[in-house]
Amino acid sequence: MPLPPSSSAGSAPASDQDLCLSEEVLADLLGDVKSIGGVTGAEVVGHCTRLVVSTSLKAAGEVSDRATTICDDAAVLAYGFGIGSVSVRAVDSSELATGIKGAPCARR
Repeated sequence: MPLPPSSSAGSAPASDQDLCLSEEVLADLLGDVKSIGGVTGAEVVGHCTRLVVSTSLKAAGEVSDRATTICDDAAVLAYGFGIGSVSVRAVDSSELATGIKGAPCARR
């Protein structure tokens, strides 16, 4: 009997991304998010519940407006795919802004 993908010998565990969006749709979404100025990476986690956006921003007050703008821009893209929240991270991985579907993004 074959083992499920997450426990197959010699293969990496299936990610949450594999379970919620097709590879093509996921690649398009992440590519669009990565095209936002200041974004260095993006990933969908929690079975399509959260989009985590990495940026080149430092964890400082003067960049928080930019983080909120990035969050709003990413949210427009993510919410159309059923993703319920967005988290924007600084270079040091600290959270700069968050948003949930139905509400504007806010500074952290």
